Amino acid sequence: MKFSLSNGKTVALIGDPHLGRKFENGVPLHRRGERERKQLANFQEQLVQEADIVVMVGDLFDHPHVGFKVVLEAYVAIDAAAQATDNEILLLAGNHDLPRNLEVVGAFEMLEALLDGHPKVTVVRRPWIKDGLALFPWEWSRTALDQVEKLYDNGQVEVTIGHWDLQSFGGDDSHICPTAALKAKFGDIPIWSGHYHLPGDYEVDGHVVHCTGSMEPYSHAEDPSGDLYVTLTLAELEARDDLHDKCVRVLLAEGEELPDDLDCLALTAKRAPKEGGEVGEISLGDFDWTSILAQKLEPLTPEVREFIEERLSEVIE
Repeated sequence: MKFSLSNGKTVALIGDPHLGRKFENGVPLHRRGERERKQLANFQEQLVQEADIVVMVGDLFDHPHVGFKVVLEAYVAIDAAAQATDNEILLLAGNHDLPRNLEVVGAFEMLEALLDGHPKVTVVRRPWIKDGLALFPWEWSRTALDQVEKLYDNGQVEVTIGHWDLQSFGGDDSHICPTAALKAKFGDIPIWSGHYHLPGDYEVDGHVVHCTGSMEPYSHAEDPSGDLYVTLTLAELEARDDLHDKCVRVLLAEGEELPDDLDCLALTAKRAPKEGGEVGEISLGDFDWTSILAQKLEPLTPEVREFIEERLSEVIE
């Protein structure tokens, strides 16, 4: 997503990258790690797109405690992009980046320390106005409304960019995009948000919020166009020869079995429903709770699924 400001600068937005996510469900052993490498390459390409300002809208990492390798790869990609272009890079903190326990140091804080003093990269941990952009990162210690009300208005704002909830979950409305407060403070200007993985325009309290979506789809539900995730019957599968870089889900009728020689990025299956029945799940690969959970959550909307996964990750921490 790109737009221009009145000062002539072009702004490009990078949706939630979720670096450090592990792709294992249905992935053949000989292709493990391939999707992670593609994801990093995509992030690198997004950083060097033609723009004066590149804003990563939050959830750079999939979890507050991704491995050191992931943090180092992110740093190298960001630093290389800053050196190779004239882009100024702004990295907003997202809810997946930050531990709820404010005493715990996570991956995002480590990256922030590595980038401290960088002339062309800024890690945004507090609300900030920059070149006509009002930037609102996620803060566990403050509500989204409090962020807006206590932001010192030190310049003209043309666009607001944040990492917000767009609807209530479990009665916790503390991080819902405060559209009314934003409009009251800055006027009728565009509002952009990361956090939700499906791009589009959402209505929040009577106002439109433009959502970037994630950097790339991470499930079938997040890829309605089928660019990366496709769902096929066995007959449709046999007619396709372009599935090497696709995550394939096959709907199997009674008695049908998955092929064992399909060359694709990931392969999962569902039993096609009997008349009047429900779709049955087929568990592939390792029998562990993460695979089972992923299968059970897949029919849910991306927003609800992300909320459940986030809360479970906080319990596991």
